[in-house]
Amino acid sequence: MAQTEGVTNSDSPRSAEASERPASKLPPHGLSERALPWVEKYRPERLDDVLAHDDIIRTIRHYVEKGQLPHLLFHGPPGTGKTSTILAVAKEFYGSAVRTHVLELNASDDRGINTVREQIKTFAETSSTSFHGQGRLMFGKPAAPTASAEKEEASSLAQSQEKRGGAGPSLKLIILDEADQMTNAAQNALRRIMEAYARNVRFCLICNFINKITPAIQSRCTGFRFTPVSSLSLKQKAAQIAEEETMKLSDDGLDALVKIARGDMRRLLNCMQASHLAHPGEVVNADIVHRTLGLPPPSEVTAMFERLLVADFFACCKELDELVNTKGYAMRDWVIAFHERILRVDWPVNVLITFVSRLADLEERLATGASEAVQMHAVVAAFFEARAGIQAAAAATPPIPSQ
Repeated sequence: MAQTEGVTNSDSPRSAEASERPASKLPPHGLSERALPWVEKYRPERLDDVLAHDDIIRTIRHYVEKGQLPHLLFHGPPGTGKTSTILAVAKEFYGSAVRTHVLELNASDDRGINTVREQIKTFAETSSTSFHGQGRLMFGKPAAPTASAEKEEASSLAQSQEKRGGAGPSLKLIILDEADQMTNAAQNALRRIMEAYARNVRFCLICNFINKITPAIQSRCTGFRFTPVSSLSLKQKAAQIAEEETMKLSDDGLDALVKIARGDMRRLLNCMQASHLAHPGEVVNADIVHRTLGLPPPSEVTAMFERLLVADFFACCKELDELVNTKGYAMRDWVIAFHERILRVDWPVNVLITFVSRLADLEERLATGASEAVQMHAVVAAFFEARAGIQAAAAATPPIPSQ
């Protein structure tokens, strides 16, 4: 049921053994199942295993069952299941013949027009069973297939065609991950290929920012927006994986993982695995999760928040400086933690508006490489500005007359 997109870049070719390996068998290169990243170990193999996005999965399943796959455009935040969904579609649509019918490219690396003209056009022009180009085939290597492999693929195709009334698997599929990194020239060339080879090739473009895909490409695709995975779905999947991995996970640890993930299944699984490996045999609670990931724990955030509301300016600067430099916390993480904390305080609305605006400016400056020391003192200054606003609001409030 996991819905992940993988910890590795999608331009790495996936071997046939890895994609179709039962969970009980060893992966290629002699690695044990324990050595696999959880985002790959629990990647869904079928559409039924994909977590959340029920409406999208229902629609795509209809395409697969009818053998009428349109050009697809999956867009949305990272870790929401875009890549996992199309990989599951490919496996269900082609069966074991997926090796010769699917080409997967990471457009962030192969982003130029030459890639479109050479690799993509070559794959679109050639027959499905004759293309073995440059190690870019999904789930496969460029080596020529054995007679037994060809026989198995032919049998799989026949079964797929029989299920769909003879339609579908004759189409080839090209997956372009991170397509929003392609240049405009490459996208224009891709548009012409989509038109020229529409009879035998389907494209699936995957991106985070749909506004970076040209309108001409968007109009030729059926678009699906993948929203962040719900907290309930994340909790259910995390609890299931914790049980399978014999991971001792407390309720507050689970809540912390879900909160840190922010709807990103990949981030959730990576954080779970890191916490489990860093503290084997221990009960993973919220404190362990935050310490493992290098994030300020809630107890320290609350203590520092309260100090910033009562201590003098230089004392606050010194204490925050010690927390950041001694314990290695990133200043951006403190800004995010303070933002989450102020949403639970009873401050005047005008003070909250100003304070949130200050935090937003601070986060932007930190993201663009501004000095952490200067921004640290700016955080303290924002708190003192808020304190002044709270005091002014209290002074302006008329006293309640006694009865």
